[in-house]
Amino acid sequence: RLLLQAWQKGKALDPTQGWLQVEVKREGPRWALLGSSEFPGLARAAGALLEAAGFRPLENRVRLLPDGAAGNPPYGVFRAARALTWARPGEASGLSAADGPGQVEETELLFGDPLRVLDKQKGFLLVHAASGYLGWVEEKAVLRCSEKRFLSLLAAPRALFLKSYRRGDVEVPAGAALPFRGKKGDLVLLETPRGGILPVPSRWVKLSDPSRGEAAAALALSALGTPYLFGGRDREEGIDCSGLVQACWAAQGVRLPRDARMQVLCGRLVGWKGKWEALRPGDVLFFMNRWGRISHVALSLGGSRFVHATPPEVTVGSLDPADPWYTSTARRFVLAKRIRL
Repeated sequence: RLLLQAWQKGKALDPTQGWLQVEVKREGPRWALLGSSEFPGLARAAGALLEAAGFRPLENRVRLLPDGAAGNPPYGVFRAARALTWARPGEASGLSAADGPGQVEETELLFGDPLRVLDKQKGFLLVHAASGYLGWVEEKAVLRCSEKRFLSLLAAPRALFLKSYRRGDVEVPAGAALPFRGKKGDLVLLETPRGGILPVPSRWVKLSDPSRGEAAAALALSALGTPYLFGGRDREEGIDCSGLVQACWAAQGVRLPRDARMQVLCGRLVGWKGKWEALRPGDVLFFMNRWGRISHVALSLGGSRFVHATPPEVTVGSLDPADPWYTSTARRFVLAKRIRL
């Protein structure tokens, strides 16, 4: 157990970005790896680590989430004004770590947050929020939606509320963001969790700017053919994967961390393995190595295609096996983030 904890803390994908809860048990002459994981790569990496440490023979019986236990579709929208998520299901709302063992809050969900629903226990849902955090929240606070609508919510430009707003029985806290669906005079038209339209004075919100992502992607395309250089940051003389992403977003006034494993902590979740339909130009794609660590990063061109720096040079790749630009790197794709709202 200590081995797994040390690996998760120091080497694997940050636990706020992907669900993994596993344990190893002795079953006669064999070892069994039990628990649940959101990403297949994390479960495989945990098994590889244990085998390398001598836990052989090892049977990997980790549940891959979502597996239907939480019901379908495995998508939802947060419909309450706000609520905490918890490290374990069944923890009472309003408690904090100071109230006793086991009462540990993870983060706060806000009105309109899109949620990937992973599991269900005791009237609580395990969700992966667009903010990147994972945790358990009361099921009644989540409105399920179809995959089509969920992907539409991820793809849409968003409006960030600069201060709290009330209209009728709708309360939107400051910091919440809703999909932008148009303008009418001085009002912006925003989509609520139930699919209705909420008119809001434009001074109340800040709209996302898709052109910044498009400009970042265009800059990455201008670097095609630049030699790959580990540690490089020069888009003309030599650059590495995270250097390319950092440079292209720096040109848009956004300073990202230098390494891929730190860049994954930035932005809003908009895609994961097998789901790239909501990706827009400038979104950042992350790839995992066999030990569960984020080791590669790329810039989306929208949909399945991306630009990345990989030996021998900056080139185009695709996540779609049917695309001529498909690359074996795509097998390691784990999630995608949007740097803008």
